[in-house]
Parts: sequence; C-alpha cells; structure tokens
Amino acid sequence: MEKAKASVAKNAVYQTIYNVLATITPLITTPIISRELGPEKLGVFSYTLTVSNYFTIFAMLGVVNYGTRSIAEATDSSEVSKRFWCIYAIQGFMSVVCIALYLLYVMLFVPANTIIFVVQTFWILSALFDVNWFFFGLEEFKITVTRNIIIKFLTVISIVLFVRKGHNPLLVYTLIMAGGNFISVISILPLLKSRLIWYKPEWSDIKKHIKPIFVLFIPLLSGVLFGSMDKLMLGSMSEYEQLGYYYNADRIINIPLTVISGVSTVLFPRISAMISQDKREESLVFISRSYDIVIWMAVLLSFGIAGCAKEFVSVFFGSGYEKCVPIIYIMTPLLLINAVCMFYRMQYLVPFHHDKLYAWALFIGTVVNLSLNFPLIFAYKALGAAVATLVAQIVVMIIQFKRHEGVDIRHWLFILVKYVILGFCMFIVMRWLSKIIDNTMSALMIEVLVGGLSYFLLSLLYWKIAGGLNDKISLIRK
Repeated sequence: MEKAKASVAKNAVYQTIYNVLATITPLITTPIISRELGPEKLGVFSYTLTVSNYFTIFAMLGVVNYGTRSIAEATDSSEVSKRFWCIYAIQGFMSVVCIALYLLYVMLFVPANTIIFVVQTFWILSALFDVNWFFFGLEEFKITVTRNIIIKFLTVISIVLFVRKGHNPLLVYTLIMAGGNFISVISILPLLKSRLIWYKPEWSDIKKHIKPIFVLFIPLLSGVLFGSMDKLMLGSMSEYEQLGYYYNADRIINIPLTVISGVSTVLFPRISAMISQDKREESLVFISRSYDIVIWMAVLLSFGIAGCAKEFVSVFFGSGYEKCVPIIYIMTPLLLINAVCMFYRMQYLVPFHHDKLYAWALFIGTVVNLSLNFPLIFAYKALGAAVATLVAQIVVMIIQFKRHEGVDIRHWLFILVKYVILGFCMFIVMRWLSKIIDNTMSALMIEVLVGGLSYFLLSLLYWKIAGGLNDKISLIRK
C-alpha cells in the first residue's frame, strides 16, 4: 500500500456532502422526535446518552486526534501498519474495560430507564471497532463518507417509519440511533485488509504511544465534560422537561457546526503532513487562508439561526417548545466561538504539537463551566446552563490564542469583525421579513432564502472591492 494523498478539494467535497446531509436530516427527523417523544422523554434520551458518552470517551482516549496525526506523519506503508496496530492495541484494551465498567454501573446504580441505558451500550461498543481515524490519516475521506451517508439515510428512514407514540418511541429511537452508529463503524472494517500489513504489537512499541495519547485525552475529556456537563447537571438539578428544551436548542446550534468540523477534519491531516515535511511557512499561509472561509461559513450559520429561531422552533418542534427560543438566542454566539476554537486547535495547536495548551484551555473552560452551572442552573435552569457554557467557551478561546507564533491575530480579528458586520445585516433583513409575513412556514422559508442570498451578495461585493475573490477560488481548487 502506498500513501497517496487525495486533493484537499476532493476530500472537502466528500466531507461537505456528508455534513450537508448530517445538517439536513435532523430537519426531517426533529419534528417527528419532538412530537412523538415530548420534552420529558427527550430529556431521558439526552441524559442516558450523556452518561454513555463519558464511558465512550474513556474507551477512545485521545486516539482519534493522535491516530490521525500519527498516520498522516508516517512515511511508508510498513510504518503506517506498525503505528496502526500499536495505537489500536491501546484502543481495544480500553474499550473492553469501559464496556465492562458501564454494564456494571447500569446494574448497580441505575434505578430507572434501565433498558434505555443498556441500549446506549452500543455507543461504547462502537468505540471498540472505530478506526475512522486511520482513514482520516490517509486522507481517504471518500471511504468513510460514502458508508456514513448510506447509514444516515437508513437511520432517517427508520425514524420516520418506526418512531411512533404508543409503540415505545423512546426505546425505538434510542435503538435506531445507537445501533445505526454501531453499524456505520463496523461497515468499514473489511477495508483495512488491503491497506495494512499485520504487525504484532510489542510492549516496547505500544508504550511509546501511551503518553501522547493521554496528553491529547486530557483536552478531549475536558471537551466532553465541557460539552455535556451542562446536560448532566441540568438533568440532575432540574426537570427532564428543562433538559428537553436545552437538548433541542443545543442540537440546533450543533447541527451546522458539523459543517465547520468537516472542514477542520479534512485540513487536519494535510497540515500535519506539511509540518512533518518542514513546510512550516507554507502551512501557516494555508491555515490563514482557510480561516477566512471557515469564519465566513460560521457567521452565515450563526446569524442565520438567530434570524429565524422563533419561526424554526414553531415549525419544527411544534407547540410546547417555545422556551427553546431564548435559549437559542443565548447559544447562537456559541456557534461562532466554537467554530473559531475548533479551527484553531485542529489546524494550529494539535498539528504544531501544542497539546498541553490545548489541554489547559479546555480544563480551565471546564472548571469555569462547572463553577457557573451550579448557581445559574439553580436560578435560571436551562437559560442558566446556556449562559454558563457561553462564558466558559469565551475563556477557552482566549487561552488557546496564547500561542500564536506565525499567526497574525489582528488580521484574524479583522476577518471576524468584517463578517460579523455582514452577518448582522443579514439578521436585520430576516427579522424585518418576519414582521411583514403572517404565515409562519412562509416566513421561515423566505427568511432563509432572502437572508442567505443577502449575505452571499454582500460577501461578493466586499470580496470584489477588497480583491479577495480570486484568492478564495484558488484556495478551493487546491
């Protein structure tokens, strides 16, 4: 097997196709799930999924980021195989341990919703077989994307057909989601045979990978705590109904974030490979130019969601979810801040091996989030959890940018501000439209179309004046 690099453009197309699908499918399934489950059952699903995710993260440790980087930096097929088997040995051992511990936890400490907890075991079982990081390192995104698209399609069909009131919709939905993810993971395993040479891992080789995996595990754990502690604490300190509101609002914010993460996923192995080949300056230029496009997308999505939040909740969630709207307004800036943080750590901190700062930033953010959650959730419930998460993510962003050698922070800030101005103009247009159109469904459709068009035209006008249009076209073609 030769390590052949696909173009960034092709990989971006593959990943974007999947991420667009991942963005669209919840628009199909969310109205069904919200109506059939209701806020309380949706809260139960969110709570049990959060608990199982903690065990999953310990099973995977920092394997995804470290494995991707390690495979991308390997120079030949034998080195690729050796690194894979050593890293997977660690992943396999931890996964088996975590599956056993999770089942023990369910038997000893779960008094209610036991069946739902058991079905969520499929998420941890998936960690045992998840080798997507190997294909990410080889930049073979087409393989993972095509299979994920098929499974995603089947998952949507299953939700539409089988999640119905009176037929235990919570159990059915949980089984579809957890089981679908498991099938997606194992479907890729047969493709390893043609890309790997068997190598029996020796302890002396395995232990070389343990420390860096754990170094990257610390920020990963902090990130999971950061992203799920609010739900866990909200479910413990408040009603499941409040968690249901928060879960839907958080989901709406995170759906478009998959598009941003897809771009970062594609760029990460390429930048890691460039740095390993001593192309530091070239990689910094590539990162800066990519940042412009990522921020453009993030502003479009964040201000777009804010502009149609009220109509979106009414159309897609139905009656009883009105309390999601103010939560979405508070969390909208979180999408933009998350996009900046995700891009910077995946394209700069991790490829340049600034793992400790990455870990430190997320650890401090987790502490801030945890500290603010107690008083704010107690006083304001779901709204308080949203505020705590927003403040903590701002802290993470500030800490991450402490290391910025070769990065023009002022220029990056200018890029952010100019697109925020364009995004705010789009937001004003969308809210104006909502006031002159009475029908909610019509208002939503027109807001999305006209708002998106206005942002795109304003961007084209700015790029034409500033002379950046040709630069963006050439970057996409690379």
